[in-house]
Amino acid sequence: RVIRGWVVALRAGRVNEAAGFFGVPARVLDGTNAPRELPDLRAVRAFNRGLPCGAQLVDTERGEGRLVIATFRLTERSGPGARPCGAVGNLAATAFLIEDRHIVQWLRGPDPIQPPDRDVS
Repeated sequence: RVIRGWVVALRAGRVNEAAGFFGVPARVLDGTNAPRELPDLRAVRAFNRGLPCGAQLVDTERGEGRLVIATFRLTERSGPGARPCGAVGNLAATAFLIEDRHIVQWLRGPDPIQPPDRDVS
C-alpha cells in the first residue's frame, strides 16, 4: 500500500504527498548519483520533485531480507519538477525498505527486460 500510494501521488504531481510516504532520514540510490541520505523532509521533497517520470505499479515481489522489489511502467507526470520523461512505457525496478509504513530506503535497480515494441504496423 505504501508503494502504491507513493507512486499514485508522484504521478499526479503531488510531491508533498509523495514525500509524506518517506521516513526521515531515508537512503536513496537513483541510478545516477552516489547513494545518499535524505536527512529531513525538505531533502525528501527535493528528491521526489527531481524524479522526471511518473509511473504505474506493475508488480511487487519480495527481495533479499526485508526489501520489496517493485516494477513500474514509466509515465509522464505533472506538478513540481515535471519535465519530459523520455522513457514513457519502459519498465523500471526499485527496491524499497519500508518501516512503520514509511519508505526508508529507495534503491533504483537494474532495468527489467523491456517489453517488445507494441507497434504492430
